Amino acid sequence: MRILKYKTTLANTHNKSRFILMLCEEFTAAGILIKQADNDADVLIIETAIEQWKSSNTTVVVGEDVDLLILLTARTPNDKIIYFLKPGKAQVQSTIYSSQSLTAYPKCQAHFYMQ
Repeated sequence: MRILKYKTTLANTHNKSRFILMLCEEFTAAGILIKQADNDADVLIIETAIEQWKSSNTTVVVGEDVDLLILLTARTPNDKIIYFLKPGKAQVQSTIYSSQSLTAYPKCQAHFYMQ
């Protein structure tokens, strides 16, 4: 089995597209919901989390990008709670927030109004 370096293999757009297609096919076959963003995926991730909340009532978004937490707070209706898990690394522990975590900071919240 030949093992290729991640950066070398996925730097080639054809290889990257084939890899994404393979993952989509495997996930779909396993019954996992697939959505592919055309550009920045942050908004699609949060919109999907809100949609999934309707059918499960417990939804957790896992990511490292704080933009996800901001979008989660701005877009989640007040009557819903969706969680955001930021995985830890090395010496830093994982942290979990909710879509209402930033409501304790009204001055901050006023700066990220979105529709």
